[in-house]
Amino acid sequence: MPNASPPPALAASENCDPRRSRGTSVAPYGVEGLVETTTNILTIKEVADILRCSKTHAQNVIEGKVTGLPKLTHLSLGRRKVVRKEWLDQWMEANKTR
Repeated sequence: MPNASPPPALAASENCDPRRSRGTSVAPYGVEGLVETTTNILTIKEVADILRCSKTHAQNVIEGKVTGLPKLTHLSLGRRKVVRKEWLDQWMEANKTR
């Protein structure tokens, strides 16, 4: 039987793109427009770089531990905290001094 087709598991792996990992999934139709780009989401380190302060101070600002400054709006993803760029811009505009 030299012309036998390969087992189904091997046949499926031949059609896979080698650049994609097994765990990646493709977004369903129509959802791609709702997914936010990562340039709009900032980590604590990126917030600290923009504010020109330490990561600890940026964390304290986010948690509202700095006297005289309101909390910076953020999202908590488990232990990780992220800030939308527009939220940081609004917070900076509202708290700038003359």
